[in-house]
Amino acid sequence: MKEQDIQSEILNVLRRIPWIWPARNNTGKLPNPEGQLVSFGLATGSADVLVCVGPLGRWVGLEVKKPKKDQTEFQLAWAEEIRARGGFVFVAREVDVACSSVLDVYRLSLDLLRRAGDITELEMDVRLKCAVSDILKAKAEAAEVAAEQKKRRTHMPKRKPLPRGAQKAVTF
Repeated sequence: MKEQDIQSEILNVLRRIPWIWPARNNTGKLPNPEGQLVSFGLATGSADVLVCVGPLGRWVGLEVKKPKKDQTEFQLAWAEEIRARGGFVFVAREVDVACSSVLDVYRLSLDLLRRAGDITELEMDVRLKCAVSDILKAKAEAAEVAAEQKKRRTHMPKRKPLPRGAQKAVTF
């Protein structure tokens, strides 16, 4: 499985969880009209997926990697910088790791609210149970959608070839 496929799978699940907001972070350089290279994205080495986790809006970086593939020096440096400032960065090689990482940060946020007296221990437990349920539901929905898409791709009717010498229609 390609890294891009793992990333899509992770995003398809995370986007279905109501108490987080995930975003794809593209980075790189492209030429502007004058031919000069212009950088885009958060920073060189920044995580592939950024997730804002409620209820405190804590940011989590998910570096998506294929199994047995390591982070680059730039990615390690970026992660170290974020962690030094109290942020969170995880390597996610599969959906379950991404979900458990996000859930850990959610749990930490709820615990901070509990210790501050903003929620009770019972409220924290209820919210965590709901969060686990949300994750399971998101995984099931994403798997259902993926199966339906795969089914559609494999059952596509084949197009009949154009007769020899026939031209394709030109559309404007």
